Amino acid sequence: MEYRIAKAGRITVVILAIIFVVGGGAFIVSSFAAGAKTPLFFFILGLILAATGVYSYLDTMKTKLTIDDDSITLQKAFSTRSLLRSDIKGYRQGEKNIVFIIPKEGAGKQIQLSGYFERRKEIMVWLKKNYPDVDTIEYEAETKTILANENFGVTEGERENNLAKARKVSTWASTVGIGISFWVFIYPKPYEPLLIALAILPWVGVYITWYFKGLVRFDTRKKSAWPSVSFVLYFPALALLLRAILDYDLYIFGKIWTPLLASTLIVTLVFFTICKKAVGEEKSKALVMGVGALIAGCYSFGLIVLSNCYYDSSKPDSFQVQVTGKHITTGKHTSYYLTLSPWGRFSEEKDQSVRRSFYEEVQTGQSLHVHLHEGRWHIPWYFVME
Repeated sequence: MEYRIAKAGRITVVILAIIFVVGGGAFIVSSFAAGAKTPLFFFILGLILAATGVYSYLDTMKTKLTIDDDSITLQKAFSTRSLLRSDIKGYRQGEKNIVFIIPKEGAGKQIQLSGYFERRKEIMVWLKKNYPDVDTIEYEAETKTILANENFGVTEGERENNLAKARKVSTWASTVGIGISFWVFIYPKPYEPLLIALAILPWVGVYITWYFKGLVRFDTRKKSAWPSVSFVLYFPALALLLRAILDYDLYIFGKIWTPLLASTLIVTLVFFTICKKAVGEEKSKALVMGVGALIAGCYSFGLIVLSNCYYDSSKPDSFQVQVTGKHITTGKHTSYYLTLSPWGRFSEEKDQSVRRSFYEEVQTGQSLHVHLHEGRWHIPWYFVME
């Protein structure tokens, strides 16, 4: 049996490849034009675009999956990967219809199949008929491990009840953590209660981990049998970080390093001390500890900046500045900037991000006031008075 990329996918790639090659060629030609300001940049960019187009075309046209009596082989433009059917452990379904064919230990590397193969249902029927779902096998094995661990209950019935309770509590906590994090990011009102909630939620996750004595983990896999509080730890910490970056501008950034490092160290130590049992049961302890320290840093930065600025009652110093320019940047997000004349420690013009409504009201040449505050924790910050 042979399978190629579906016809619709091949046509799409051909169109995109033509666009990339033509666009890349245009950049390359423009790099040789008289008066080109950055010829090397345009030349390299053109080469990258053209090469991407050619590679995508060749890879799509050459990709072929072959299944015979003895083996399964994935051939691509510049590589071929094959597994004996007897060496296949099973399959795993990933995001966006991607399927991974998992080999037995030591039998080779896994084969990754995109969701764009023709007759994909036929491929999946063949896989399900001949091999097990690896995620299901691992889920059942993890469940047996949990129910056999006397640390989670005296009897198997008690362990089953504790597992069901832990899953329910962790699911609710994660749902609340994700919900409030997105709420704060999209529409941060009421502001102060939401910030307080974000500051508390990670510790709720820490308490849940401690309460269930290692039964609740930090595993982010969707199909893990272990209950997880990773989302109630990670999302609020990242939301605090984003709100701090979006809402406030530090005047002297270096002032935050000492409290940030001290807070990160304390939060990390407290976290791992309380969650010692859960961390000790993790397979990748070094990874868990590294990610935990990183999240502690994000949490600490957000908490320090937000509390330093939001709860600052110091009398500000005022600087009069002139708007010397305006511009908009686009991408995943649209940002609006005013270019301000030198003030304070800024000896040159500086771009300042502002709200869209404020951007539209202000005209080039207009005078504005910048308020510089001392900061609740003596970390100076400023804002442009609207």
